[in-house]
Amino acid sequence: MKRFLLICTLVAVATCATAQMANVKKLRNKIDYATGTIPAQDYSNLKPEQVEEFRALIEPALTNEESMNESDLWEYAARLSMYDMNKMLAQRAANNNEFVDANAFFQNQYDIVTRWMKYIDLLNTPNAKGKYSKKEEEREKDRLLYQQFAMNSRNNLFIAATNVVNDQPALAITYLDLFYSSATHPLFADLDASKNGSSNLPNSYYIYATALKNTNGDNATIKEYLDKARASEMFGKNALFDLMEMEKADNNMEGWKKLCAEAIDQFPDEGIFGRMLIQQYINDKEYDQATTLCDKLIERNTANGTVDEWPHYFKAAALFTTEKYEEAYNAFVGCIEVKPDMVDALSGAGTTAWKLAQLNTADKDKARDWYGKAIGHFEAAETVAPDQPDKWGYSLYACCNNSLNLYDAKSAEYAELKAKTEQYKQYNK
Repeated sequence: MKRFLLICTLVAVATCATAQMANVKKLRNKIDYATGTIPAQDYSNLKPEQVEEFRALIEPALTNEESMNESDLWEYAARLSMYDMNKMLAQRAANNNEFVDANAFFQNQYDIVTRWMKYIDLLNTPNAKGKYSKKEEEREKDRLLYQQFAMNSRNNLFIAATNVVNDQPALAITYLDLFYSSATHPLFADLDASKNGSSNLPNSYYIYATALKNTNGDNATIKEYLDKARASEMFGKNALFDLMEMEKADNNMEGWKKLCAEAIDQFPDEGIFGRMLIQQYINDKEYDQATTLCDKLIERNTANGTVDEWPHYFKAAALFTTEKYEEAYNAFVGCIEVKPDMVDALSGAGTTAWKLAQLNTADKDKARDWYGKAIGHFEAAETVAPDQPDKWGYSLYACCNNSLNLYDAKSAEYAELKAKTEQYKQYNK
């Protein structure tokens, strides 16, 4: 009984395989008849029911062991996918350039590339007798023609990955794996797509790294792709920033600083990297490195005509911290020249002048001069930020009050300072 069942099973399998081969032959005849003398011509002239009949014959045969290595079958399948693509594009044009199902379109692009690649592989595979189904020149003619058909779909794999990288990162990896592997496939190899055949190549590395992160991929591989993505015009800055974040997560701040310094040189128009590194130097009490970098950025900005107040401000802050007050004051003034309404720079200049006044109490002329500058800067801060008295209120009171004893009590200057002291007395702490 068991043997009988086994025989029945084998007969059933053989019958199924034979049926699939018969379907392929039937398919050839039907397509030749329906589309003309050239096999697998464009299906757009066919009736929908004819296309569906072809689909019913094609799809099962693609996975059947007896039929799946028939090159014609993959040509028919690729043409069918292109028919579906054109139908979806027509729907999109009629729907305000929105796909009815974007994911279906992306899967279709994946199918087009894989099916044309499979066709070329089988076309260039001899049979058991060493014979090819077509002559070499015909095979090359097919390759060049179908390369044109598949190239846009291959480039769309990058767009597909970009669209699904956050919601379906594993699918993004699938799309990009084909994007990369297809570059060296015989269908595309003469284009040298792995190096310069696609402008999307550098951009794709960042999407791939992001997909790996979203699937908790290996950090070493993520860093590898982020490093390659640094050449991307679209995502280069993001790639460097992500690499820096990974170094920070590993508590490798020296590595973080090195990458940030590279970013400053690679992306000179992006002031954020310079500000981040200067702040880190200051946090680490590396004040000389901070001021040196500030000078570099100030010089570069001046040469390029770039307006950026922050290198001036951070230089002033670092100099103030290291008690180089006159240099700090000049740096704050330089910052004010670049951005006159920067309240923190005005307040910083006032605070520094106030400090210098206190350090020069033995020389009344110098002290009066520094108090005068301090009061002027704090008043300017009040003008640009009247709603932020914490930046100027008490400071104005203190400077006016402290400088009273530097003037003759009968002088006009003394009277003016006395009035200001009363004006700002409300901020006395």
